Amino acid sequence: MTNFTQELRKWQPRSSAIRAHLRRWADDERAEEVWKAVSKAAGISLTANEFVRFVAHAAMESRALPVRLEDHKHEIAATKAAIGSHLLDALASNRPVPEIADILEEGAWQLRFREKFSMLDGYPQGARSRRKSSQSRRALSLTLSDFFKERCGKWMDNEVGVLLEIAFGPSGDDTSQEARDYRRSRANKVGV
Repeated sequence: MTNFTQELRKWQPRSSAIRAHLRRWADDERAEEVWKAVSKAAGISLTANEFVRFVAHAAMESRALPVRLEDHKHEIAATKAAIGSHLLDALASNRPVPEIADILEEGAWQLRFREKFSMLDGYPQGARSRRKSSQSRRALSLTLSDFFKERCGKWMDNEVGVLLEIAFGPSGDDTSQEARDYRRSRANKVGV
């Protein structure tokens, strides 16, 4: 057993999903190779423990994205319905225009508030996808890509691909190319 594999087995989080992910990672023959590439690129600023915890938590948060997006959609719909009801009531009651404008401003504030504090802020830009089946994979891929770019100074698509496969299983595609494609499509959408 290698040092990195020991690090993976040492941490015993309460979450059974994270424990299962760590077991898959420790059992994967590429685990040590990925860590060697990452630690070489990052230098001494990144410990194995920090890397393991970051990846495990990022995978867990990425799995939660589809549910959070669905909850957010329902919250926005409920807010819109409430605003619409208040506005219709105000229009039907022949209230003065300034009062109706206040209701519109309050509604706009509520929608902005819901959008800003929707529990989606922690996900990387471009993580949302129209394809529900790929949202979690896309979120983890972009999170890891951003992490590697920040900590290692490069994207490390091969390592992201391996970690995607460990977290979610094979996609049927080249996972390194999958990571590269997610990153490039985000860059095209947001002009990065």
